[in-house]
Amino acid sequence: QAVIDVFYTMGKEKERDAEAKKKEIKTVVREYVKEVSKVNYSVGCYEIESIPRKSEDENDIDIVKLKKIKEIIMEEHEGVDTITYVEPRNEVEKKLAEIWGIVLGIEKVGIKDNFFKLGGDSIKAIQVSTRAKSAGYKLEIGQLFDNPTIESVVEYIVKEEEVIDQSPVSGMVDFTPIHKWFISHNFADKHVWNKSFVLYEKNGFNEICLKQVLNEIITFHDALRIVMDKEEILMENKSPGEVELQLDTFTINSDQYSEITAAIEKEKAAIKSRFSLYEEPLIKFALFKTKIGDYLLFIIHQILIDDTSIKILIEDFITGYNQAIKNEEIVFPRKTHSFKSWADALSAYASSFEALKEMDYWKNICGFKANDAPGEKGSETYTISNMKTKRIELDENNRTLLFGKAHEAYTTVPQELVLCSLSLAIKDFFGSDKALINLENTDRKNLLGFMNLKRTVGWFTISYPVLMESKDDLKSHIRENKEILRQTPGNGIGYGILRYLTDLYDDDKKILSLVPDINFIMSDAHSPDLGKGNSDVVSINSIIDRGPDGEVLFPLEIICENTDNKCFFIVNYNPDKFPGERIDTFITLFESTLKEILTHCSTQNETTATPSDYDAKDLDFDDMDAIDNMF
Repeated sequence: QAVIDVFYTMGKEKERDAEAKKKEIKTVVREYVKEVSKVNYSVGCYEIESIPRKSEDENDIDIVKLKKIKEIIMEEHEGVDTITYVEPRNEVEKKLAEIWGIVLGIEKVGIKDNFFKLGGDSIKAIQVSTRAKSAGYKLEIGQLFDNPTIESVVEYIVKEEEVIDQSPVSGMVDFTPIHKWFISHNFADKHVWNKSFVLYEKNGFNEICLKQVLNEIITFHDALRIVMDKEEILMENKSPGEVELQLDTFTINSDQYSEITAAIEKEKAAIKSRFSLYEEPLIKFALFKTKIGDYLLFIIHQILIDDTSIKILIEDFITGYNQAIKNEEIVFPRKTHSFKSWADALSAYASSFEALKEMDYWKNICGFKANDAPGEKGSETYTISNMKTKRIELDENNRTLLFGKAHEAYTTVPQELVLCSLSLAIKDFFGSDKALINLENTDRKNLLGFMNLKRTVGWFTISYPVLMESKDDLKSHIRENKEILRQTPGNGIGYGILRYLTDLYDDDKKILSLVPDINFIMSDAHSPDLGKGNSDVVSINSIIDRGPDGEVLFPLEIICENTDNKCFFIVNYNPDKFPGERIDTFITLFESTLKEILTHCSTQNETTATPSDYDAKDLDFDDMDAIDNMF
């Protein structure tokens, strides 16, 4: 067990109760020095006459005081009875240990560890109770105070499944900001904005079981039954009986992968042409039987799903199909909150005071005009057919750094370091110290803070602008831009709500409509958990399934795709705005700055925290540096 010893002077507070002072100090330590709580610790407080100053002179009076303090520490903690770590023994104890670890910021919690000695307090006790409830367990706060170890409190835990209706959802569905965005642009190819993926079964699919599981998926995942009215003013979630399974079957007499792929692409194009936003279903399937196995094609309109939804569908298909071929009942994991509930919540939030409080923040961001691309002025309307693409593959060493060690230096995440690199490349290329970038976020965590969307199928993409600032040295650049990104209110969800759902003045609407020229997407393309069986994922296409005449809103787009083995940066650009060698220059700058930042981060010998790591809005970088110097 680690020990933090604090030495203090009462100063002008000599008349104050010493115990109250100690309690205040312990609270400050636990709130603002959370990095030490990665291990179990206790806090000791000792009053001294004055704080010794640093000196190189061994006979200096303050050095003598420091030695005396050390003697006090050694005497105080000699023979301290430390607690041996005891690991959780069952599912409930493991879940409680996980929750305590998240709330207290500790990597490893044992069942004999005392919640309050680890840094817990009444606020954190409430957080533990809330998280336990979300996980399906009822834990009274009073029980935690009376029984502060997992071993003692576990007997008072009551299993309480979150009550989410598991029956099919139907009825009118409010538009979300991303749907409003889609409709407002009236894309020429709006009917064929599709996502598709292919599953492969080397031994061939059992067609009876296949149809059974596909029907169950459409019934279970309510958003797959959504359709839009012809006036495009509302969406309707059809009931299961109103949506029929559309599965076409084709035979390809070949064992050559290239021939099979060409045949699938041909039929996929024909199926896509039959899509209409106004006619259900907006999900179609095709089975291709070949000499080397069967390929199952899913084609789904964009308004129904995002990439996370694709993973959910694949995992549920594998689960359901393996159950069906064993003649077992098809049972999917329990539903989380429905997409319809999510849309209703956004509509309610749009007129709230909390949403309106963000208005000044977004007006400030959108009011900044920058990043006008150099070169010949092209048309402000771009289409897929006149866009070009370049592709960068990150080498294995830098990929490992980007998704691992590099984040130890400043407690960052991959997206933050990539955006830091992109903003430096923009500075070098455009000569602007500020970079206005549109960010597409597919992370569903903490959206509005009260809904569980982990297993909900739907289109949850959030799009919002960020304004980054270049600094002269890498340390300052990374730290300050990390804070800029983390200070975005509500993970960016408020921007779309205000722009598309809230009734604003015309001038405010105009300001929020000023969007950047550069778009960035961090796509997590990890393969889903397929479980056991012979099925495998062949491909997931989430970008190119549009028509050639479809409009493109950004003349420059960077997409980071991380697979299980490789990391790619896909750069889509308009050659009128970025002609000739200039795009190559920009890409080279971006790649070199990314590698420079990864090298810098990976060579730091210690972790440098920032205010957001402590959830302390009143701390600035000077305060953080002072804390670092203290320790």
